Amino acid sequence: MGDTEKTTQKVPEKTTQKVPDNETEKIPEKKSVVLLLFLSIITLGIYPYFWYLKRVPELNNLETNSKAKKGLALSGVILVFLMFILSFTLSFLGSTNLDNLDNLEFDEIPTEVLVIFIVLATVMVLCFVITISLAFNVRKVLNEAIVNKGENVKISGIYTLFFNMLYLQYEINRIIDDREKAPRRGPLIAFVLFYLLPVFFSVSPSFAAAFSLLFFSL
Repeated sequence: MGDTEKTTQKVPEKTTQKVPDNETEKIPEKKSVVLLLFLSIITLGIYPYFWYLKRVPELNNLETNSKAKKGLALSGVILVFLMFILSFTLSFLGSTNLDNLDNLEFDEIPTEVLVIFIVLATVMVLCFVITISLAFNVRKVLNEAIVNKGENVKISGIYTLFFNMLYLQYEINRIIDDREKAPRRGPLIAFVLFYLLPVFFSVSPSFAAAFSLLFFSL
């Protein structure tokens, strides 16, 4: 028999196809502001911190120099749960140790009640500071995203301060719809109804009575 040539066949290497990572490609989406308000109410104010935590990777995909801070959002979640635990603890201790609150002197208040009250007040202040910090951090990211989009508008600092996460979601919806320059009628109406009118009614009782009379007579 003749010599047979031995041929070696090269086995093709396995190629791995890169699967898109939804978390790294996802950007903020449109959501109902009314639904977010409802979720905030039924969760007793806990939901906004989860909103911030959920939006962090999405906002950081907008290719801006400023980045959303996950650690700040996580701190807010932890503190709000701690605030609820302290509130329930304080309520329990108050109901068991403080029988007659009307005639109670300051030096008669148990030390543990005072300590928990001080810690609770501190946590509440920290929650407020973190909430405002989160809102303006997201505002900064969104403002840069708008500039990168080629628009010369800014997200309102006043509405960010007073409406926080709700207003930021409102602006996200506008950015997606290319309505950055449209008048902000929704926040303006909400600001008048929930802030200006209550303040005006509180300092002008006679006007409040006349307004109520006119409203209910219609």
